[in-house]
Amino acid sequence: MQCRMANDPDLVRQLVADGYCPVECSFGAESIVDDLVMDHHGCYGQLESVALRAYRDHAGARSDDPRFVVAGHADADATFAVAALMGLLPQGLLPLAQTVARMDSDPIGVDPATLPMGSLWLLWHLLRGPARDDMGLATGVGLWRSLTSIDPVLLQPLLDAAVEVAQQRQQRQLDDLARNGQSLAAGVGFISTADSSGFNVWYQRQPDHSADSLAGWRHPLVVHHHPHHGTVTLGCPNAAVARELLGPGGLHNLFPLLGPGWGGRDCVGGSPRQDRLSAAEAREVAEKVVAVAVLRQALQDGESKTTF
Repeated sequence: MQCRMANDPDLVRQLVADGYCPVECSFGAESIVDDLVMDHHGCYGQLESVALRAYRDHAGARSDDPRFVVAGHADADATFAVAALMGLLPQGLLPLAQTVARMDSDPIGVDPATLPMGSLWLLWHLLRGPARDDMGLATGVGLWRSLTSIDPVLLQPLLDAAVEVAQQRQQRQLDDLARNGQSLAAGVGFISTADSSGFNVWYQRQPDHSADSLAGWRHPLVVHHHPHHGTVTLGCPNAAVARELLGPGGLHNLFPLLGPGWGGRDCVGGSPRQDRLSAAEAREVAEKVVAVAVLRQALQDGESKTTF
């Protein structure tokens, strides 16, 4: 197995030309893929997650030539896909693949512990370690192999512990929001914290209103700055909220305004893979996002008041 993390699109293209299989190698509006099309961002945003398609449709497809390149970070979706393409995962894990897909593409308002094999997803996150270098990618792939091979009876205490740790982490995310979060205009929230998975908490669900409306969330759009990695992630709870806030296409209306390399899907995206943004630069991004959201709301209000 040869696993490479690469945030330079030129390097990814060279590795793919040399025979490496690209997994989630998206750079702004560009996605670098081979015949398996292992991406679901940008122009491939309509596709299912790579984990689900790799396990269900292409298990073992790269077992004879296990060379892979992944961009960004080695998350659960990408590493599960690599493990599946290598043929490392046993049969009977489709429910787990579906849970990995759900938590990658539509996790808001979902308690992973209630999903099929969701506690295993939580345990993988608890044990995975750093995820932004070659070793982190290989470790994440190997961890899926190990966790899906252990006797379930022996594994159960670890699964229970993972659920407990997840509950404690959610409380820390609430504390982070109180200490490091700011509520800006138009419902935009800005937070700078090393915890990169707190969106489910940071959106702040308002249960008296529909989850598919702006009123259903205190922060219908969150700008998150990860101070250690220098990355900025933009997120909306779902595509319906993104469309209501920013118009058809959701976050795709923002990416071109933020500069080359920004991209993702209609309700989640972020800064260029190779860039490191300071706290001040991240705040500037948040202010640009606010300006667009405020303008969009003003236009909507104007249209609603217009009579013919």
